[in-house]
Amino acid sequence: GLEGKILVDKLPGNYWSAFAIPILFPDALIIHSHRDKLASCWSCFRNHFGTGHDYAYDFKDTLSHYDLHLKLCETWKTYAAPGQWIDMQFEDVVGRTRETIEPVLNKLGLDWEEACLNPSAAKTEMNTISRWQVRQGIKPSIAQAWKVYEPLIRAKWNVRG
Repeated sequence: GLEGKILVDKLPGNYWSAFAIPILFPDALIIHSHRDKLASCWSCFRNHFGTGHDYAYDFKDTLSHYDLHLKLCETWKTYAAPGQWIDMQFEDVVGRTRETIEPVLNKLGLDWEEACLNPSAAKTEMNTISRWQVRQGIKPSIAQAWKVYEPLIRAKWNVRG
């Protein structure tokens, strides 16, 4: 059975159906993990997701998609019970790992373990397009790696701000 299991599904388009989670699973904890807009969009744009993620092949579409995602999540959050929806910034996860993760673990009834700081040592399978990042460990430099491309992104797609 699935009792006691934790499901992590981090596909970019999952927010489309996030409104249904509190309705179907009233005891579920929803963790909306997001990161800097340009970092997130660059990550989507440079990876091949396959079917269902056509927005990721045009950077301007990816930027618009990101904005839609934030807008919808603000709406879906209203479907959740107080404390059921947690917004978690990726940069905080890699920069202030324990301070960011421990309260979430507590909400799940789990205790902090030092192994949380070393996911690269996990023996479990990681079926994610970013598994190479996971295997490098938690380092703030990973969250900033996209910045090498920032001048290109801003110049090519006329991104301001």
